[in-house]
Amino acid sequence: MKQLTTLLAVFFALNATAQITINQSDFPRPASFTDSVSSSNLPGIAMPTEGPDQVWDYSTLTQTGLGIRPYSDATANTDFPGSLNSYDVDLFFQVFTIPSVHYDGVDANGWYNVGRAITGVGFPIGAITSGANDSLKFIGENVTYGGRLDIIQFPLTYQTNWTGAQTEITNFELTVASASLNNTPGSQNRIKSNTREVVGYGKLLIPNAAGAPSDTMDALLLKVYQSIVDSFYLGGSPAPQQLLTTFGLTQGNEVLDTFYVFYTAGFGAPVMNINFEGNDVTSAFYRTAAAGPVSSVSEVADLQVSCYPNPAQAGSTLVIAANPGKTIATQVSIIDLQGKQVGNVTLSAPQGNQYSLMLPNHLSTGIFMLQLQDDKGNTVGLTKLLVE
Repeated sequence: MKQLTTLLAVFFALNATAQITINQSDFPRPASFTDSVSSSNLPGIAMPTEGPDQVWDYSTLTQTGLGIRPYSDATANTDFPGSLNSYDVDLFFQVFTIPSVHYDGVDANGWYNVGRAITGVGFPIGAITSGANDSLKFIGENVTYGGRLDIIQFPLTYQTNWTGAQTEITNFELTVASASLNNTPGSQNRIKSNTREVVGYGKLLIPNAAGAPSDTMDALLLKVYQSIVDSFYLGGSPAPQQLLTTFGLTQGNEVLDTFYVFYTAGFGAPVMNINFEGNDVTSAFYRTAAAGPVSSVSEVADLQVSCYPNPAQAGSTLVIAANPGKTIATQVSIIDLQGKQVGNVTLSAPQGNQYSLMLPNHLSTGIFMLQLQDDKGNTVGLTKLLVE
């Protein structure tokens, strides 16, 4: 009877959740840090139940991927007033990749998108248009988003909801000799709108860094309805249908998406995202840093180590200097900015606190994250490397 009483006490304690409110002071997002996101796309992940006093137990998820993204301090950038963070992200225009840097900010109203800096880049398009000198050039420029799209709003609590929209403009110049176009200006205008509602609160469990169940966290569940509409212009007018057909574009094309996001007080990022189609979960993303003993994304910075030379070349020798007292690393995973592992190197025993390794010859130029892991697969160090 005593055991039953204890179990009942634990059960009711787990289910009795007071109303949860997250204010700006409860969202400690640092200006510069390295973010680490685990992912799972295995079948059988449960859809979260909406409503009050829920228990969402995702502690048995198996990690199938890991994304690492460095955030830089953007507070002094006068081109994007109000920005807190920036990070590298690729934009895509059909098969063309456009490097850019995204900026976001946090103020008394919420966490929101500010704008992006686009790197100018050009592509030959003769394979598409049959013109030997035809080209598509994307303009390097700083673009502040029109409107405002809040990722979260303060105060965030059960049954709060809001709608926001932002306009993203990507300018280009198009040369197609057969159409008498010579560096003719054009643009892709994207309108991204969100309706967000806090549809539940309760207790959340996720895996911690060791893969064991976390302590229970008081959490809010957001449901996001997202619409993205693309329009295309050339020479100041809507792009002609022949051009749209050539590039496989649809004027006014709309993409709809719905997903869930969990937040908890004291952690300056989403704790977990649930993507789904119909009634089936397609993937889950979670931050073990929220599960303890790490209590905020800023503490992920404790994993940061240094490497040299940096920049380095593919196939060259690299030295990683780890923090004294850290667990000995046995391997290094090389991860690109899309979160894809592009290399893995087994490490020999360190000399002092330094590891020496040969970078794979197949690495392309660009920025990569190096993730040091111990013999149990735990992350014991992170650093950023530029390959030239």
